[in-house]
Amino acid sequence: TNKMEAKFKQHYNSEDYGEEEGARHLEIVNLTEGTVAPVTCLYHFIFVLDESQSMEGKGWTDCVTAYNEFLSQRTDDQGGADIVSVVTFDHKARIQCLCQPISNANVPLDYSGGGTRYSPALLEVRNLLAQPHYKPVVLFMSDGHPHDGVDSVR
Repeated sequence: TNKMEAKFKQHYNSEDYGEEEGARHLEIVNLTEGTVAPVTCLYHFIFVLDESQSMEGKGWTDCVTAYNEFLSQRTDDQGGADIVSVVTFDHKARIQCLCQPISNANVPLDYSGGGTRYSPALLEVRNLLAQPHYKPVVLFMSDGHPHDGVDSVR
């Protein structure tokens, strides 16, 4: 949307981004001529949030803030027909929000604080990917350092 495009451009071109003034420039390229057809795709946003001990405090707060800001922005952008699921994980996975309309997805997200294993969460995500009529979008947020290896999620 135009609003998101303007915010992205403002951030990218700002001095806060770590570059000298004028050294960076974001150019928006319109790939269509005239008006753009309305979006008819419905999305299933699947948030996968690390609630392990290493995320305690600011890490978890930042994760929840990003989640809530996404919901707000998507609602402002007329994404009200989308659905949201939230899988949180430490050494186990928990579904804290399951296929809720975006307007009902602003739920309190409880923090657990155990070890870090990706595989339980990714197995839950695999089950959620099959929702009919919705295009899945997975948003994975973690500080890294899982205790299970790559092979465990295959």
